Amino acid sequence: MNKFGYCTSEARYLAWMRSALRRVWNKHPIKLELLKQSRKRLPNPKTGRMVFQQLCCKCNTYYPQGDIEVNHIETVGTLTLQNIGDHTNRLLNITEEGLEITCKPCHSIITYSERSGMTIEESALEKKLIAFFKKYDAKEQLRRFKLAGLIPAKTVALRRAQLRIHLRTKE
Repeated sequence: MNKFGYCTSEARYLAWMRSALRRVWNKHPIKLELLKQSRKRLPNPKTGRMVFQQLCCKCNTYYPQGDIEVNHIETVGTLTLQNIGDHTNRLLNITEEGLEITCKPCHSIITYSERSGMTIEESALEKKLIAFFKKYDAKEQLRRFKLAGLIPAKTVALRRAQLRIHLRTKE
């Protein structure tokens, strides 16, 4: 019999384990209590209806509950076969002081920063670059570069580097 049970590989086993841990994390009592204590009823900017919203601790903006996430201040890290116990402990054995409420974009930047070793500012810039190149095809990229007063480079990699420099000098 396979050492991963019905999972056909280590990768599938770890995916199953991550999924199970996410289900537990989504119902963690400390996380849910933190969200309950910090929510405020405010009008939804999209609909005007009163909804519970949370304040992002990074950008200081209120977001509807569906647009926020709870971040571990101390990184939990990547799950591997060798660190299942430590990973689970870092994920679930927490206090309110070890958590922070962030909007999805800020949480994404924090996670990118932790995984890449970049600063928060560098990660925010990289996320802008990623979003730009995902959103626009090559023709639209060229058009937007010209609108910004840039002479677009020939390849995507060169345009990415060019835009990175442009955004750094702009900020």
